Order: sequence, then C-alpha cells, then structure tokens
Amino acid sequence: MFNSNNSVSLLTNINWCIHVNNWMQYTFAAKHNNETKTLDILVPDRIGVYYNFDGGQLTFYSTISNVPLHTFRMKFTQPLLLAFMIWYGGLAGSTGLQVPKHPALPI
Repeated sequence: MFNSNNSVSLLTNINWCIHVNNWMQYTFAAKHNNETKTLDILVPDRIGVYYNFDGGQLTFYSTISNVPLHTFRMKFTQPLLLAFMIWYGGLAGSTGLQVPKHPALPI
C-alpha cells in the first residue's frame, strides 16, 4: 500500500508480505501489522501464494517443493490485491492456469 508520501508501506494491518533482502546482509522475513518474523529457511527460486478468504488463510510457499514458507491466519474483511516490488533483479509471473490451445494460423 502507498501512504501519503507515495512510499511503500509494508508493515500495516492491511498488508502481508514475504520480504527477501540480499543487499549488505541477507534476510528473509514475513511482515504484517508492524511486526517482522525472520524466516530461517532458504529462499526458494519460485514462491507461490495461496489465499483462502473464507478460511482466513494466506500462505506463501515454495512452488517447487510445495513447502509452506509462512502462513498468516486472520478473518479477511475484503478481497486482497496482489502486488510485487522489485528493487534489483527480475520477476517472472505465472497464474498456474493452462495456456489455451489455439488453432494453427494459416501460412
């Protein structure tokens, strides 16, 4: 979420995030509601997000091993918006949905 100064605020009660920092020192953490929990695990190459509105669960997990990295549990009052912040490096996104087959184009 952006605050009035147009800067990103990741530590509020309406934001949940997994934060990877490999600049100066390496940290991997789950952040929410002005609290940071250090995650003492290796950062996977691919991270997935599982969101269950009715069940009150938001889980970040390794898509390669299906191992949960961190789960936030609470009663959600509104749908979530997914956002990514890239500081250095790159990002490839995937919905997990199959790409529909299209008939071959005529030559």
